Amino acid sequence: MLPSLIRADLTPEDLAPPVGRAARALPSIRAELSSGGARIDEAALIDRIAALPEPAPVIAMVHGWRYGPGLGPDCPHETIFAPRASAWENPRVTSWPRALGLCAPGGDGGGGLGIAFGWPARCDLWTAYARAARAGAALARIAALAARAGRPLHVIAHSMGARLTLSALARAEPGSFGHIVLLAGAEARGAARAALRSPAGRSARIVNVVTRENDLFDAGLEWALHMGLSTAIGQGLGASHRAMRPLPAPPAGGDRTGARPADPSDHAAPYDARSRWSGPDPRTRAADAPPDAAPDTAPAPEQWHDLWLDRPEVLAALARFGHRIAPPRSRICHWSSYLRPGALPLYRAILDGSLPVSALPRALPARRWSRLWPGVTLPGRAGMAEAHSGNGIPLGASASASGLPAAPQG
Repeated sequence: MLPSLIRADLTPEDLAPPVGRAARALPSIRAELSSGGARIDEAALIDRIAALPEPAPVIAMVHGWRYGPGLGPDCPHETIFAPRASAWENPRVTSWPRALGLCAPGGDGGGGLGIAFGWPARCDLWTAYARAARAGAALARIAALAARAGRPLHVIAHSMGARLTLSALARAEPGSFGHIVLLAGAEARGAARAALRSPAGRSARIVNVVTRENDLFDAGLEWALHMGLSTAIGQGLGASHRAMRPLPAPPAGGDRTGARPADPSDHAAPYDARSRWSGPDPRTRAADAPPDAAPDTAPAPEQWHDLWLDRPEVLAALARFGHRIAPPRSRICHWSSYLRPGALPLYRAILDGSLPVSALPRALPARRWSRLWPGVTLPGRAGMAEAHSGNGIPLGASASASGLPAAPQG
């Protein structure tokens, strides 16, 4: 009986920054096929992927900050990546493999192969941010192995795992990644756009699951790691959000239009594994942006979709496809995107392609901080976006308009 879940871990030594100009060799991939910790080589991993039934996907699961393999209640393999209920009591834990259908009985691989990707993120915020970028090389290597076996690698990643995944996408081989679902992603817009311009990024399809419950954590990323000069992908990549932020009064004789300078995080910002900072020089002015820099109002690239999971219209549209997601219950929650009932089965449908990304509903977000101050509104910013040809269906349309079967009644 073949296992449906493979464990792949990195250690802090694997991700140590290079000394001087010497480059470290890419860390080896450790895949454990049982709780005994048996290792397999890359050839065995390729054979395991090749043995899957044709429709079965290969899905990598990537955790975020404050997890680390082998650290008891902070070990992802004992908590969110455990195929059964965790032995550790934690309200933020639910089994990803089970909810994603990667623990099918019988072990014939029909539900797909899950790769539980662990990396050492039990450290301070700045160290984890740097490690996430470097760990992307190992995930890109796993994607290359899957591609060698004839399968794209699909990924679901939470928080700083989104930075790791986008780092992998930026350096991966063309076509090696398939569908990517980012949950409350901890990365800047500029880095995301740079990854989308890469050879692998042009062919991948990314669903950015966002919610105003994560506003506080987005602000932490923007100010603790980017000194307020970058905007988090948690604010979306496909629409202007300037009007949703309180602006200071203009200086006397200054610009009174209320316009905010172009967001430096939308400039081309390649990953730099040697530094904790990944993005533009903080001293760079908007006028110095390269010609292809995307302004804050630029639409999202075609392969990127912002899914606002706190919008009632979005939840209603998903329910028509048979995916009933519980509404948000907290004003602030970093884990809502995978803890809410019905969310992980929705992501499984996106990852295996049974729910096309092009059919997902689009909507403009609610005003930033609206979960904390729900009584304050800005007119014209919380409504629906107009339908985008080929990139989603109007929120009021029926399921049949997208070519998908309607959800069963009752």
